[in-house]
Amino acid sequence: MGSTLLSCMAYVDLNPVRAAMCDTLADSDYTSIQKRLKAGYYASISFKAGSGVTGDLLKPVAGLDADSLLDLTEGSYIQLVQWTGEQIRPGKRGALKAIEVDQHSPAEISRLSRNPKAWIRQVQGTENVYYRAIGSAEVHIPAHREHLF
Repeated sequence: MGSTLLSCMAYVDLNPVRAAMCDTLADSDYTSIQKRLKAGYYASISFKAGSGVTGDLLKPVAGLDADSLLDLTEGSYIQLVQWTGEQIRPGKRGALKAIEVDQHSPAEISRLSRNPKAWIRQVQGTENVYYRAIGSAEVHIPAHREHLF
């Protein structure tokens, strides 16, 4: 559930960028990523690959166990969204400009997906792949059964 939730969060946080309403995450009005940046989490981020971003853990999402966020820090989440936005449409309208010329994927990718390309596909597919429920059937079937009986 953790990687699915995080990919949905990244998808939503990147919506203003994809819609070409802004050029940076800091300018993406009404998003949680902008709120995180304004809270000062950005100052402690190094965009070097494998920088091991430290800091406060991501705040729990209402109704979900904090473990579902895979112990990501606020800074590592910002780094992940920035990198993801750079990869989705590099060099085109609706893409984030690379902060670092030779940037590798964030270390968190290995915990979230099989590889960086699979992560990008997961984020891009959020709108098309999921309908009403987001996550694997293995997660939803037990919860559904609880509601039936």
